[in-house]
Amino acid sequence: MPAEPLALTLLRAAAGRNTLSARQLREEQIRWVLDLGLGALLHGLIDGEIERLPGAAAPLVEGAEMTARFRQGLLCDAASEILDQSPALRGPVTLIKGISIAEQHYPPHGTTCDIDLRRLPAELAACEDGMRALGYLPEVSDRPDSFYETHHHSRPFHHPLTGVRVEAHTALFPPRTGLTDGGPFAAAHVASQLRPGDYHGRPVRRLSNELQLLFLAAHW
Repeated sequence: MPAEPLALTLLRAAAGRNTLSARQLREEQIRWVLDLGLGALLHGLIDGEIERLPGAAAPLVEGAEMTARFRQGLLCDAASEILDQSPALRGPVTLIKGISIAEQHYPPHGTTCDIDLRRLPAELAACEDGMRALGYLPEVSDRPDSFYETHHHSRPFHHPLTGVRVEAHTALFPPRTGLTDGGPFAAAHVASQLRPGDYHGRPVRRLSNELQLLFLAAHW
């Protein structure tokens, strides 16, 4: 039988279904894992065996873990700053996607790419004003403003100093997909599946575990 893809081996090890040794890996495999953005995951799975990695792979894996730690720290600080404004933005913010589940379900130092928030359409303008007050700027792209009038989130914002990117969602999927017309992703059902939570001492809302699983599966 052909060997299992290394990415799948890593995920099985992260789930505790197998073990992984640095001695099993070839340098070209490790570089491929780094290109996939899974260097921090690999570091956590072989912690204590870093020096046994082949060739020049050890400092690359160490660097990937340090970068992930730094990146996640930036996102955590940015999300905390945004949430500190939430009382002025009409109540707790709903966290969705990676920022909502990273610390509970990702491996140590696993990182998400940006900050995804869910707001009601009537709250969107106040949310964007709050982003501007914190120094975030609307993202420049080829997409006109009219594109976002029928999209599931407004034009993304980014911070020019930290590079952190924020998307304010009014729905979980674009209307054109038809997924929000009824069923589990309809607005009324989503509202019934919001659960109170905590993000570093700040009140937030999250999707229920059941809807979170459906959302991530449908998204991917």
